[in-house]
Amino acid sequence: MRGAAIAAVAVPVALWIGALVLYLVLMPFTRSALLSTASTLRVVVSALRWPLILGAGQAALVAAILLAVGVRPAHLVGSVVFTFVMAVAFVMLHQGLVALLGQGGRILSLALVVVQVVAAAVVIPAGLSSPAYTGLATVLPLSHAITGMQLLATGGSLTSVLQEALVLLVFALIGLALAIVAATRARSRDLVAETAPAPAGGDVARSATPPDAPPADGPRTPGALGGPHGTRGLTAPPPAPSGA
Repeated sequence: MRGAAIAAVAVPVALWIGALVLYLVLMPFTRSALLSTASTLRVVVSALRWPLILGAGQAALVAAILLAVGVRPAHLVGSVVFTFVMAVAFVMLHQGLVALLGQGGRILSLALVVVQVVAAAVVIPAGLSSPAYTGLATVLPLSHAITGMQLLATGGSLTSVLQEALVLLVFALIGLALAIVAATRARSRDLVAETAPAPAGGDVARSATPPDAPPADGPRTPGALGGPHGTRGLTAPPPAPSGA
């Protein structure tokens, strides 16, 4: 039972970090997909295919390792299903964070690991932790994941587990909404860049030429003939010598 209690914390944290690692390697969506004619929702959902497959693979690997080392939660099947729910929710939430905040989303995710573990009363008991951390537990996804796994490990109410799973799915939808907002903004920027008028060729040439630059055909000699319509490059003959 002690191993199941430890796994109830280790599995959600491992899957959260696993989702973060996926989006250190993968992009939330590609530029080519943004420039396509597909709808924004389709672009975002299509970009989730490989991250979700890899996240499910992480969940299966974690479950297999726990079974291999002899960890047996009270609700074994429920624990496996809940593990996949966590993987899906964390992947979708990270897609939204990274799509909207970029590198800041990755840093925020890493910082939230410690905050969420403390808020879930894992490191510090609930009676000794700050009320601020206790209040945060209701609005942080990892806290709900740890609570659900603890209920499954100790044989708690499956109704309560279902509630925690539904909360995780809400966080997944929040991540999807953030990704859609980010993709819409990216498409708007690309549209503005494409429709911006290009500067006229003459203006570019004039602006690129320094004001004190010599003419393109080189400086004229003092004896060069021709005005606006004259012939250039011909010098006037020297004056005849005066008679002796």
